[in-house]
Amino acid sequence: MVRVDRSFTGTNRRAVQEHLELITDAVWAHIIVLFNFGDWLGDTTIEQHIESEGEALQWLVEKCGNRYHVLNNRSNSGFQVTELMRKIEELMSFNSSSYCKIEGGILQEKRREEQKRAGERLTRRQKQRETARSLLGELYCPSELRIMLLSGRNTGRSSAGNTILGREHFKVGCHATDCVEGQGKVRGETVTVLDPPGWLSVGPGSLMSPSASGVTVVLVVVNVSSSFSHTVWRTAEKHLEALGEKVWNITMVLFPLGTGWGT
Repeated sequence: MVRVDRSFTGTNRRAVQEHLELITDAVWAHIIVLFNFGDWLGDTTIEQHIESEGEALQWLVEKCGNRYHVLNNRSNSGFQVTELMRKIEELMSFNSSSYCKIEGGILQEKRREEQKRAGERLTRRQKQRETARSLLGELYCPSELRIMLLSGRNTGRSSAGNTILGREHFKVGCHATDCVEGQGKVRGETVTVLDPPGWLSVGPGSLMSPSASGVTVVLVVVNVSSSFSHTVWRTAEKHLEALGEKVWNITMVLFPLGTGWGT
């Protein structure tokens, strides 16, 4: 099932492939892609939607032998269900009514591999935390914390800056062309927040480097209500790498939770 009102990203594609191939490699011959929330398409045909969504969704449809059906959730018409049943019967006939058998041994082996990798990731994270804690006493603590917020538009960047400062300083919903700076007190310490223009407003080389601006922390603001697509990832990577290879050492990802954010 694929929602047509949401982007089908490369991450979605990999998740589908990994989960389905856990069952058996032959599973693809038994699959129909069901597009849910078809009313969202309006006058756009499903073929136009598949074409416009890009490589990830096109790969899925082709992998399933171009078998798909659209379900309008707001329609009580029985025709769309009847048509779906017809397509299912055609698929069964094509497969000579054979079953899609789950290869239990392979499935268990894959699960063990996933559990092993998850354990290794947990061990690495624990070691990283222990190393970070051991170095805390050796780190230089600046007299002023300078934070740079980076993101595209409509991620909640300015709202996050206001939350950090504890007051309304940055204009939410205003697409500024210059870097706006705000200052406040957090736990008795001076904190300066820099809110530069969004990534769509400036090129990768237009931002001042952290060392030149005295920035101690870079916060990449990611909107949790929308997909972090391959395009967003590449844009973020270009802008951060333009600030110097050491920028990754002072960068954190900030997920603001809320609605009606603006910039």
